[in-house]
Amino acid sequence: MKHQGFVKALYWAFALFLVGMNVIPLGKADSSLSSNKVSFLRLDYLVHAVIMLGFAWVYLLAKCLGAHIFSTKEKLKLILFIFLFALMLEPLQLLVPWRTFNPLDLFANLIGAAVASVFVLIVR
Repeated sequence: MKHQGFVKALYWAFALFLVGMNVIPLGKADSSLSSNKVSFLRLDYLVHAVIMLGFAWVYLLAKCLGAHIFSTKEKLKLILFIFLFALMLEPLQLLVPWRTFNPLDLFANLIGAAVASVFVLIVR
């Protein structure tokens, strides 16, 4: 397939981007996300949930281009990977001294993974 390499590279680049965003120090940006609210939700929780949708968008792009991210059982593998990533990102912050683990961030990641999984399931 013509776009196979591009789609796979984009998918793994997005995954690495999320890892980077979870381990680099964000300084004032991190505190401004925590202090701002959208309706009754803290903005950082909303960002945690919405950012997981990136996986669904890459999958949608792959389908539009006729490419595959995984060669077999693509939807199952993608959903498992999204949830694995949602579970891994926040505890990863326990390994870096300048970041702080927050169980509510983990919960927001899981909500985002659930929504992304629904999108993956409904894409034909």
